Order: sequence, then C-alpha cells, then structure tokens
Amino acid sequence: MKILYVTATYSPTVNGVAVSVKTTAENLRKLGHEVTVLAPNNPNRDKNEEHVVRYPSIVNPFVRDYPLPLLSFNAGLFKEKFDIVHAHHPFQIAAFAKKYAEKSKAPFVFTYHTRYDYYVGTYLKYVPVQVGKAIIKRTKDFVLHNADLVIAPSKVIKDELLAEYSFANIEVVPTGINISTTATYDKSELRKEFGIPQNKKVLLSLSRLAEEKNIDLLLASTKLLPDDFVLVITGAGPYENVLKQKVISLDISHKVVFFGILSRENVAKMYEAADIFMFPSITETQGINLLDAMFHKLPVVAVKSGVSEEWVPKNVGILTENTEKDFSRAILNIESLGTGAGLYARTWAEKFSIENTSKMMLNAYETVIVKKNLPNR
Repeated sequence: MKILYVTATYSPTVNGVAVSVKTTAENLRKLGHEVTVLAPNNPNRDKNEEHVVRYPSIVNPFVRDYPLPLLSFNAGLFKEKFDIVHAHHPFQIAAFAKKYAEKSKAPFVFTYHTRYDYYVGTYLKYVPVQVGKAIIKRTKDFVLHNADLVIAPSKVIKDELLAEYSFANIEVVPTGINISTTATYDKSELRKEFGIPQNKKVLLSLSRLAEEKNIDLLLASTKLLPDDFVLVITGAGPYENVLKQKVISLDISHKVVFFGILSRENVAKMYEAADIFMFPSITETQGINLLDAMFHKLPVVAVKSGVSEEWVPKNVGILTENTEKDFSRAILNIESLGTGAGLYARTWAEKFSIENTSKMMLNAYETVIVKKNLPNR
C-alpha cells in the first residue's frame, strides 16, 4: 500500500504522537509498504531523513516544542495518489487530510491520540473557556463525522467516543513499542554512568514536562518519602522551570534529579537503572511509556484512570487515588507485588510490540479499503 501520514508534530520533537507516527511508519515500511510522512518544518530535523515531506511552520510562542503548522488547505500539494490518508491531529491537519483523501479516492483515517477536551485550559488558555470548548467540540464533530475509520489507542477511548458518536467506525490499535532482548545491563554500572546513588531506590518519571502530566503529584509524594528514595525526571517541556522551582520550594532538591531528554539508547538504560516507574497522568489515551517500563520489568505506581486500569495489570502495579498521601503509600508498598511482577510485566508488554501493532493497523486499513470499495492497489 501507499500510505500518507499527516501530522503536526514529528521528530526531532519528542512526544507521544511524534513517537507513534515515526515508529509505526518505520515498521510499516519494514513490512513492504510505502509510507510518506507530511510533517511541519523543524530547523533541527535530520537533513538526511527519507520518506518525510516538510511543510512550513512557525515557532509556537506558547508551546515551543509544538510548531504551529502552516499547512495549506490546497490538496494539490502532491500529484501522486495514496491508498490510505491518515491524519494524526485535528484542526487544519485533519481538514487537509480529508481533502487529500478525496483527491486520492482513499479512506480518510484519523487517530484520536489526545483527549482534546482535557486540554482546553492548557493549550487554549488565552481563549474564553466556553469558546475553547466549542472549538474542541466542533473539531471532534468534524473528525468523527467525516473519518472513514477512527483509530483509538485504547478500549477506554473507543468507549468514550462511541458514547458520543455511536455511528463512528472505531478500531482499537495501540501504539506499539520497540522491544529488544539483546541488550544486557548491569544496574550498578548504569547508576555509576548516570551519577545516580547506588544505595537509593530510584523512582522514574519519563514524560513530556507539561502541566497536564500531573508531575506536581510526584513532587508532593516524594516530599513524604524517606531519604532513601530518589525521583529521576526525564523529558522536557513548557512546565520544566515551574517544576524545578517547586522542587526548591518543597525542599526536596536532594531527592529529585532532572535528566532532560535522553537518546533512545539512554532511555532504555534509564529504565534498567530504575526500580519503580511513576505514572501520575490521568489525561493519556494510552501511555506508551507504561509499556516501555513494563518491558524493562519495572513495577508501576499509577494514578487510577480508565487508561491505567486498562494497561496496568494488578500483579504489575498499584493504582492510587490522585493524592500525594495515597501515591506515596503505594510506592512504599510496591514490594508487596512480589518478585514475579517484573517477569509478568515483560510478558504483558511483549504482546504490544510495534511489529504486532503495525500488523493490527494494516488489518484495519485493509478492512476500511474494502468497505469503501477501493481496489487494494
């Protein structure tokens, strides 16, 4: 198949959508399909990248790692036709993808990566709340009424969408993880490499540093823990400086370390160096890093939500209320899961390898092509 991915965020930007688009596209190519990614220009992009067409963008003054797309509605951008046109963002991204799908006489597919309703106060903060909600509602209506296929990253998201749009064609296809069983690491050597104390229990947070990720809860919880715990925060984002100031105000600088953005290799090493994975967010649609952490045999402490209930088996993690008291208590009680938690975590995560989920995506594409009565070229 010839597949076009249209996105508002892509490498070198690091976030869940960018990772999902890149890893899925790469693995579909390995399976013999031609995937072109239409993504915003980024001055730090790999100048030798292949299969990526960049369109103009400008710096976003509010969220600097999310460039503002200047994607024309003109569907004449390409002369070639595609079998699938798959949008990974709403607004003008989805509108362009729909027009181009019509030009190609191909199915218009949309992945509902983000709970947009939850982000009105964060990313539309300079718009009156009711206006922001109206914009989001109109956006959802456009996508759900026009997409030939909507991809939900988890069952809970599918159920939420169907409750509002019962007519929609929705399939659950999680974003898979890149797994490797070849690398072996010595935890003490890794901690020496990263400068992490050998005698501490390492709590790992890996996410974009944004207000909605609920990392404030981790800081408040760390305040309640004894000094033999250290919280390692990896990632970057618009909320980073606020978090660093809160660490100082809470007087926990001796228990919190910020590592910034790590390479893929160092992310794997950091998982191996850690003892427990922290997942405080309640706004996710899946949480790819949950699966990554479990593949590296880490038990999980997560705030209770539909997504964490779906993705964290009971013998792998503890789900908590959204309070520092409950969250810190779970950290202290994590050993009650037993020594088998790590092995079960890996077995669970391996089911969602990018190879497996890419095949799921292909099956969804093939089905929607048949429904639209298109030849599978």
